[in-house]
Amino acid sequence: MLRHSMFTLLIVPLLLAAPAADAQHLAYEMTLLPRFDHVGGVNDLGQITGNIFDANHNRLATVWTPGAPEAFRYLGTPGDFASAINNAGQVTGEHQFGPGQSRAAIFHNGQIQDLGGPDGVPSIGRAINASGQVAGSFGNDPLKPRAFLYANGKMTDLGAFSGDSSDAYGINDAGHVVGASRVLDAGGVTNSPHAFEYSKGTMHALEIGGANSIAWDINNADQVVGEWAPSSEGGVHAFVYQDGRLQDLGNLGGDVTSALSINERGDIVGSGTTGRGDTVHGFIYIDGKLVDVNTLLVEPDGWEITGASAINEERQIVSLACRTDIQYACEWALLSPVPEPAARLLWSGGLLLLASRWVLRRPGRRKAPDCRASRAS
Repeated sequence: MLRHSMFTLLIVPLLLAAPAADAQHLAYEMTLLPRFDHVGGVNDLGQITGNIFDANHNRLATVWTPGAPEAFRYLGTPGDFASAINNAGQVTGEHQFGPGQSRAAIFHNGQIQDLGGPDGVPSIGRAINASGQVAGSFGNDPLKPRAFLYANGKMTDLGAFSGDSSDAYGINDAGHVVGASRVLDAGGVTNSPHAFEYSKGTMHALEIGGANSIAWDINNADQVVGEWAPSSEGGVHAFVYQDGRLQDLGNLGGDVTSALSINERGDIVGSGTTGRGDTVHGFIYIDGKLVDVNTLLVEPDGWEITGASAINEERQIVSLACRTDIQYACEWALLSPVPEPAARLLWSGGLLLLASRWVLRRPGRRKAPDCRASRAS
């Protein structure tokens, strides 16, 4: 029994440590998703929600599931829009409930749930958390939307800063919502957006400063990511914000960078200019470093990642891939981490050791002679 415990103590930490080695030597393989016109988000199962157009140019909300017999599953009716998906498979977006009646909805198991809101006012769900709470916006004037939180069967107007317009883009499992709300300039004219977080019934501005800012996503540790312009003279910086502290994530060589998504590990993805003309590349911020995703591809095969819009807990990244040899040929893609060889070898070797011990200890197998008795005598 002691020997078995010692074996477990030695091998199990090695097995648990093996996958973590990927963080130091991250590499990605790419799966193209050629039918998507727009991609909204990805859950931890690798399911992606977004929109495609059929042969009649109708927009269809859909979910792509890796390995499923029918990869694409359509939601709602033609004209609907899908924005985000949680691990339960609930998708939020927009459903056409009638002529001119486009409202925020949740699609799940063939059902369409109307999230309500002011009568006759269009709305859209942009983000959904584990319990099905939704953040989004509503309003008749596209220039003056209002952010909302849908929770406990009720849609709540989150308010706005002095510019009287706001929009919500991210939500965590505590129901904290992030987005941007416009403010009035010195002359009383609606001007720049400022990032906000809504929690405990209050919308408050993130202490970022600068000319303008937008918060795109938030995780359960209340880490907020987005973009901000330090001054009106140009240049946009990706940031992560937590507990009143702003951290600039750096850049890819250019003067524009935007952080769009963060997972619970604190990994961040987004896009930035490279400083080579108008070239834009996707990035991942991991272990305190901003890395061009293109440098992590195992087999680019002529494709270049020009944007990274969402990341899940498995570090899979939703990206836009474009051909470097064919103009305007772009497809959405899912990037999946490839375990490094050493980690795979350690993992598989540990499993073989565990399997061999299980075989030796199976009931009915003839046991080897027990030498402990003779040694004791």
